[in-house]
Amino acid sequence: MMLRHLLPHIGNLPQGLRNAITDVAGVTVGHHTLAAQEVQTGVTVVRPHAGDLFRDRVPAAAAVLNGFGKSVGLLQIEELGVLETPIALTNLLGACRGNGANTPMHGGQPGNRPQPAHGQSAGL
Repeated sequence: MMLRHLLPHIGNLPQGLRNAITDVAGVTVGHHTLAAQEVQTGVTVVRPHAGDLFRDRVPAAAAVLNGFGKSVGLLQIEELGVLETPIALTNLLGACRGNGANTPMHGGQPGNRPQPAHGQSAGL
């Protein structure tokens, strides 16, 4: 028996086969690790769908769990309730770099000014 079978079920939707975010149709997750001598870092990116997120935004919300990590774009998600770019999770110093890397990819069209969402993930 798996641990998830012992815990209370939250919500009214059924769990996916693997109980993972990738069980949701269209959601993809990518990861890259950089391990070069003293540099040990990485980034995980979650894409809600394969299309243009700026033109086909998805509903979004954010919750701050401990207030210690750094984030970019949460205020806009709170105000507008939509996501315009993939979500990037990285280390403390990479949160702003993720913002800069994500913006050109989705802001190349005239009039596009997406607000990326990025967060710090503590590697404890």
